Amino acid sequence: MGSEMTEKSPTTSCESSSIVASPMGTPLRKVLNRFSGLASSCGRKTAPGGQVRRFFHRDVEQEEFQYASVRCLSSYYSVFVVRLAIMVMLAILIGLLTVLTWHFTKMYTTKSLNTLAFGLRYELLQRPILRMWGILNSTSEITTAQVQLSQYVIRRYSKPTTQAEQVELYQMMKDITWALFASRKAFNAITINYKNGFVQAFHRDHKNNNTFYIYSDLSNYSISATQSHGSKMLSSRQGWNDQFIRGNVSAIWYREPLDPVTGEKTGKALPIPPDELINIAGPSQVPDGVASWHVSVSKYTDSPLLSAALPVWDSTNTSIVAVVGVTTALYSVGQLMKELVEVHSGYIYLTSQEGYLLATSTNAPLLKNTTKGPKLMMAVDSEDHVIRMGAQWLRETYGNKYPPGNVVHVEKANLGGQNYYIDSFFLNLKRLPMVGVIIIPRKYIMGKVDERSLKTLVILISASVCILVIGCVCILILTNGVSKEMKLRAELISHLDARRRAEASSNYKSQFLANMSHELRTPMAAVIGLLDILICDDRLSNEQYAMVTQIRKCSTALLRLLNNILDLSKVESGKLVLEEAEFDLGRELEGLVDMFSVQCINHNVETVLDLSGMTQTCG
Repeated sequence: MGSEMTEKSPTTSCESSSIVASPMGTPLRKVLNRFSGLASSCGRKTAPGGQVRRFFHRDVEQEEFQYASVRCLSSYYSVFVVRLAIMVMLAILIGLLTVLTWHFTKMYTTKSLNTLAFGLRYELLQRPILRMWGILNSTSEITTAQVQLSQYVIRRYSKPTTQAEQVELYQMMKDITWALFASRKAFNAITINYKNGFVQAFHRDHKNNNTFYIYSDLSNYSISATQSHGSKMLSSRQGWNDQFIRGNVSAIWYREPLDPVTGEKTGKALPIPPDELINIAGPSQVPDGVASWHVSVSKYTDSPLLSAALPVWDSTNTSIVAVVGVTTALYSVGQLMKELVEVHSGYIYLTSQEGYLLATSTNAPLLKNTTKGPKLMMAVDSEDHVIRMGAQWLRETYGNKYPPGNVVHVEKANLGGQNYYIDSFFLNLKRLPMVGVIIIPRKYIMGKVDERSLKTLVILISASVCILVIGCVCILILTNGVSKEMKLRAELISHLDARRRAEASSNYKSQFLANMSHELRTPMAAVIGLLDILICDDRLSNEQYAMVTQIRKCSTALLRLLNNILDLSKVESGKLVLEEAEFDLGRELEGLVDMFSVQCINHNVETVLDLSGMTQTCG
């Protein structure tokens, strides 16, 4: 019964120790150990009560050591993880604060710079507008003045009766027109188209720096013819148009060079073909009898021409007797755009509402040569790639549906992989609405801000990462000593636990042997008792008696060895009780010699026992 219980005890101990391996198994391990302890105490009915209590206390101590080891390791890792988590959260907090600071700073800076940039772009747009309005006002003033003077003179000579009066009328109109033309050096031409088909015009060739007087001469010209022709014009306005001027085969056109300062003739008047005529305003440009604007081209200049047309009424204000046209080159607008671009960078161009280029800040040509002469160029066909891409972007984005007033303000237009500011303005002229566009690279205004913003973001992210890395390193350095100490404690606890397990195993063995002492002595006592009975038999011969005596001595020696082993187990288990008694040392030594004499003889070993000088008994 005792052996069965002792065999079950180590098994229970091993099972409990395996449960301790994980901290989650600690409560279950406690319950199992308590039940195993109760089962052991109930099974050992022969064991004393103190011994059962001692086993139970040892199991409890082993539980406490194992639990302390697991708790030490778990506390070490939990403290390390908590500190590391705190450092990570601190780094994330610092990173978020820096990123938010960067975001709001960039947002307000970008907003302020966008406001300033919009003001700059608006100012750049206003300057060409002012220049354009100046050209328009100047052209309009001269045209109005020419019309008023023409009306005064024509009304004065409303019904010329002689050829001399008619020539005097045209000469006076020539002098008045020259005075106005000479006062405006930027004008390209001033034309007067009379109702009878006679034309007077002054023209400047800016390419060759020449000034000309152009007029027509009808082959069948006479006062009566003029009057009859005028009556026909009054009855039907369809005969008086631009085709009548250029297609009149009965008219001969003359051009004579003039001094650009005095207006005096410097050469002979030479006839010119109609296809070399400049643009002459006709009644088709004033169908409603009010002033109108249009754009024309000429082979004598590389810039489009802005022309104003205004009718001259008779004294009754019921019939148009002439049409005055003033033509101005848009070269000065383009020159102003170039000057603005040289200072502020970017691209500026002016187009008609249909998209024809009128002026640009670049040197790209504004006209294209065709078999029928120069023609206006579309902005989407410009040789300057930025203007071309900007016009294409506006057409793709808005098509023919521009915002109200054709005003556009875009801060990030992607043209060729780069961002640009695009702004537009609108000039609503009579019969000639125009659109101005300014394109400025975003990097010119926001380039440094975007670059520094990117650098700042990289620096902030790098700083946050460095703070995180440095914090983790500092945690490792600062907790290194504590970590080593906790590891040493855990190792010490594990060693103590292993030692206690070894001691418990040894104690179990010693307890087993101590409990088996009675079972081991009983057979030996029976053997020795039987030998004693055999020795008392008188029928044994001397030799048999000696052998039986030798066997008894060996049995007695074996019993003493068992007693010694059991005494050692009692010493380990704390059960040994010393007993004082006298014994014969000589006899013990003689018994040992007799015991090993047979083996010594077999190995040719001589054994000598010298007992001289020894007392017979020891105590």
